Amino acid sequence: MGKPIDPEEIRNIRLIRSDSRAISFLYQQKLYKYDEQGEIHVIWEFANPVAVRPYIWLSESKVLLLDDAEILNDWKLLLLDVKTGEVNVLDTAVSAFAVSSEGILYGKKYYMGAWCEWELHFLNSRMDQVREPIRNSFWSIGQILCGTDGKIYILSDKSGVIDEKETEVF
Repeated sequence: MGKPIDPEEIRNIRLIRSDSRAISFLYQQKLYKYDEQGEIHVIWEFANPVAVRPYIWLSESKVLLLDDAEILNDWKLLLLDVKTGEVNVLDTAVSAFAVSSEGILYGKKYYMGAWCEWELHFLNSRMDQVREPIRNSFWSIGQILCGTDGKIYILSDKSGVIDEKETEVF
């Protein structure tokens, strides 16, 4: 990377594919890829602030990103093609996302004046809506987890702190 690094600043380390030795990680708001040939590349530079779970690999060449937060719109959900550099905005005002065996799930936040409402959206691998979003004014979607039991778990987000005690199951 050209300079000494602080190992404590490295976070979100992930395998790109389960059958490879290529990994990715965040360091100083940049997403790096360390490949099987021992080369390191900057894949993406995140705006400030960075989401808790800012990226998930869909394949060796495609990665979902939460970035480009706006004051009242939370993050944009982006699809980056690493090989071509093409970036598609899938949606805005996204608070969290997850990938399951059936597709992509994400929470969308709506500011309603004095309160907020959230929707849970469902996309298939072609990025098409596969069912109607579920909207609720009592949710606060901080994280979405896909359980091995096939259920979707939503962790609340209150004032930027994820409250794992307030788990909702769907």
